[in-house]
Amino acid sequence: MHHLAQLLLPGLAAALSAQSALIYDNGPLVSVPGLSVAEFAALGHTTLGWSARRNNPPDIACLDEFAVPTAMVVEEIEYYTYQTGAGTGPSTITGAFLAIYDVDPRLGGQPIGNGPQPTFDLFSTPNNPVLNSWSGVFRVYDNNLGATDRAIMQVRVKLEDTAGTPTPLTLGPGTYWLQLQSTGSLPSGPFVPAVVCTGQRVTGNAFNAIGMPPTYVAITNSGDRQGVPFKLFGSSAGSSGTIAQVANGCGASGLTVCGAPVIGGFVRTTLSPSSATGLSVIGYDLVATPTPFCGCTAIHAFPIAVWLTTAHAIQIPLDAAFAGLPIAIQGAEFLGTGGGCPNPPVNLTDAFVATLGS
Repeated sequence: MHHLAQLLLPGLAAALSAQSALIYDNGPLVSVPGLSVAEFAALGHTTLGWSARRNNPPDIACLDEFAVPTAMVVEEIEYYTYQTGAGTGPSTITGAFLAIYDVDPRLGGQPIGNGPQPTFDLFSTPNNPVLNSWSGVFRVYDNNLGATDRAIMQVRVKLEDTAGTPTPLTLGPGTYWLQLQSTGSLPSGPFVPAVVCTGQRVTGNAFNAIGMPPTYVAITNSGDRQGVPFKLFGSSAGSSGTIAQVANGCGASGLTVCGAPVIGGFVRTTLSPSSATGLSVIGYDLVATPTPFCGCTAIHAFPIAVWLTTAHAIQIPLDAAFAGLPIAIQGAEFLGTGGGCPNPPVNLTDAFVATLGS
C-alpha cells in the first residue's frame, strides 16, 4: 500500500495543481442546505427563474455584471440552470453559450473578441463540460419547501477552442458583463435562479436580452432587482473576500450577512426581529472589538447605524485601496422579545466581519 501511494500521489498532486482556483463568486445560490428559496410568503416574490435559453425562439440571454479590481485570468466559468420537470440526473442541459462584455451591452457593447462568443457552444469542445450535473439544490418557494420539480444543474465549462486548446481570458481592472444561455432536451426553459440572501429583496442587477436585435429587460421579482449566481475560476493578482461570524447573539433577534465581499462587490445584511413592535438597527464599524455587555457580546458601539430597517446593503467601491478592509456588522433590537439584555431592553444579534478581497 505504501508503494502504491508513492506511485499515485505525484499524479494526484499534479491533477490538483492543474485545477483552476475560484477567483470570483457573484453571490449565494443556496438559502438553506439543499434549497434555493424564493420568498413568496415572506417577501411576495412570485418568480422562481428567468429564461436563459437558446434555439427556442425567441432566444433569451441572461446577463449580470461583475467587477475586477486587479488583473485576473479567467479559465473556467460555472453557472446554475434548470428545466422544470427535469430530475436530478442525468442533466438535461445540452449546450452552453457564454460571452463576456467590457462595455455594457445595453450601451452598444460587444463581446470581447478573444473571449467566448454567444453563438459558440462550449459543450462542442473536447474537454467540456467540466461539470453538468445536479448541484444538490432544488429551486422552491418558501411556502412549498418540499418541491422537487426544479433541480438546479451545476454547469462548468473551460474556455477553449474546437481543438481543445485553452483560451484563457485576461481581464484588467474594470466592470464586465457575463452573458449566459443554455440549450436543453426538455421544452421548458432553461431558466436561471436568482442570487439568494434570506430577507433581502434586492440581490443584484441582472437583465435579460430578448430576441435579435435584443430588447433589454431588468430581471426583477415582484419589482425587486435580482442577481444571478455564477463563479469564475482561474488566477488573480488579488484575493477573495470572506464573511465570518465572530460572536453569538443574545435574545431572539437574528442576523444574516451574505454577498460578494470584494472590491466592486456588495455585502447585504438582513435582521430578523423578534417582535413587530421592536426598534431595529443595523450597525457597522471598521474594527471588531468583542466586549461583554449585559450578558451579551457587542463587537462595536454602532458608530455607523442604520435605524428602523431590517435589510441593508453596502456597495463596495471599485477602488483597490479598500482591499483587506474589515467591516464589522451587528444588529440590535430594542424592546424585542426572547431574552437579551433586560435593562436596557435590547437584543444583540450574532456578529460578523466581512473582510474585503481584491
